[in-house]
Amino acid sequence: MNTFPVFAVFNSSVKSNIAGLEDYHGFIEVVPIESGKSNAIKFLAQKEKILPEKIVTIGDGLNDLGMVRDFDGFAIEKSELSNADINLKAASSLAKLVENIL
Repeated sequence: MNTFPVFAVFNSSVKSNIAGLEDYHGFIEVVPIESGKSNAIKFLAQKEKILPEKIVTIGDGLNDLGMVRDFDGFAIEKSELSNADINLKAASSLAKLVENIL
């Protein structure tokens, strides 16, 4: 049996055991990791009929650059990503970003 790395994303009838999502039931969409984060997000957004303008991303590494540029993205301050592209919006942490969005 061959295996490959994937993104597994909650979508809509498997019960979640993730803290904060205990009441969420959803199928799991599996997308090959080789597709890249940005393409995986685009695929899932299209499948769930989510407008790209409603998606916010945050990254810290160079592998997050496409995802952050393609969506309303932020780089973690002083990270490899923020140092590589000083034109990206910055966030001090995921918690602070979520706090400011909500």
